[in-house]
This record gives sequence, C-alpha cells and structure tokens, in this order.
Amino acid sequence: MKRTASVRIAVVGAGLSGLVAAYRLVQAGTDVLVLEARKRVGGRVWRIDAGGLPFDAGAEAIDDAHRTVLALADELEVATWRTEPWADQGERSPLVAALDERIAELAARIDPAHPEETDDASMLDTQTLRGWLAERDASTNVLAEAETLYSVASSSVPIGEMSLLAYATKVAAGAAPTGLTVRMRGGPSALGERLARE
Repeated sequence: MKRTASVRIAVVGAGLSGLVAAYRLVQAGTDVLVLEARKRVGGRVWRIDAGGLPFDAGAEAIDDAHRTVLALADELEVATWRTEPWADQGERSPLVAALDERIAELAARIDPAHPEETDDASMLDTQTLRGWLAERDASTNVLAEAETLYSVASSSVPIGEMSLLAYATKVAAGAAPTGLTVRMRGGPSALGERLARE
C-alpha cells in the first residue's frame, strides 16, 4: 500500500490576504500554519478601542468595486450596511489638485491586473506621493492635506511610503475614496476575526 505524504503549507502574514489564502487552503483540505509577527490578525484592516469607543484604523469603508471582499463577507455571513458616501473634503490646494490629475492620467493607462507592464513602471514605483509633492516644493500644509486625503481617507499607507504606481493602480482598479458607502457590522476586523476562527 502506497503511503501519501501530507502537505503542510505556511502562510506568512495574517493580514486579510494571508487569512483568505489560509482559509481557501483549509477548504481544499490542506494543513496550514499561519505566521504573524503581530499579536493580532488583520494587518491594515483593524478596529481599535479609542477611549471605550470602536475606531476603524484601516478599511473603515469600501465601495462596490470591491466585489471579492463583498462576496467574502457574504460567504462568511459578515453583515454589511450602507451609508452616505464621505462628504467632499473641500477645495484642494493647486498642488494636490495637480497630483490628483497626475494620478488620474496614470490610472487611465495602467492595467490594474498587470501594473508592472506600464511604461516607466519601475520609475513610478520608486516615486512616492510625498516625493512627487516635495519635488514641487510642497509646504507643510500641503503635505498634511495630502496625507489626510490619500493616507487617512483612502489607502491607510503614509504618502511617504505609497508609490505613484501603487496608488494609480488602486484607482485604475476602481477604488473611489469619495464613493465609500459599504461598511461591515463589527468593523473591518470582523472579516479577519471570522477567517481566523474558520
């Protein structure tokens, strides 16, 4: 009788992607070990206690373009609810408006499934949003405005770490920071916590 070796796979990182990978592997009958450096799961998707009140520190809301995440929430029976989109954040400074235009121009020519095939992809991936603004002598106030717009309200990645390629790819894939209307009962952590239990 031939003996079959069992397969064990290690997934590094218990962010949402790692948890989903582990969940799908377990569904396929694989023995999975998830390794995470933090004492919590979820990565950038998490809810924290802020003086006794829940505060979503990442992925507070999503839009309808996130069909895979919405399907996963439905599969895991994590309820979602809709609200009004975030209010307009006011008139942008000319330099931030110029960065918005640059991002839109890049997003129009990026294939979100293959951003690495974009002309000058490697250069765009080394240029951060903050670097683009700094090259144009952005003031402290303009940098703070951009940090709020791109990092706090959209990506949860500081503008000094978010490349032009990465952010434009996000926009090309359909992310719309002003159209975020879908929230999850229990906050964004609900998905990660449910996946970790599964």
